[in-house]
Amino acid sequence: MAPELIDNRQGYGFSIDIWSFGCTVVQMLTGSIPFKEYDNAGAILYKCGNFGTGPAIPDYVSDPCRTFVLRTFEPKAVNRPTAAVLLSDPFIRPYRKQRSKTPRPPATYGHTPSHRSHLHQLHPEPFDRLVCFR
Repeated sequence: MAPELIDNRQGYGFSIDIWSFGCTVVQMLTGSIPFKEYDNAGAILYKCGNFGTGPAIPDYVSDPCRTFVLRTFEPKAVNRPTAAVLLSDPFIRPYRKQRSKTPRPPATYGHTPSHRSHLHQLHPEPFDRLVCFR
């Protein structure tokens, strides 16, 4: 939970989504929730607000990934990066595709036979090639 939700005096905006995104990434990297060592939201707020530190990130996470994730845990909502800023982060930049000038057809939703056949053709990148890990 973002500090601004705990400290209800200032209200909140889209920056809470960035904090939540960081929590999701930490859980994907570690298999457990961030700040699991604390038993209440007040302790997390105290740690982040007074020390400006995010959750523990394991040593097996690469430095660029660690830096990217910790940016999402900026205690002050006004200083937290936006999604657009995070998309320009050096960790993400190599994976961003250049936008095509050709307009895309509208997305179709549903599970048509054609859609299912495309899903079977997808091959995920090998896990060991991900740069999140050292």
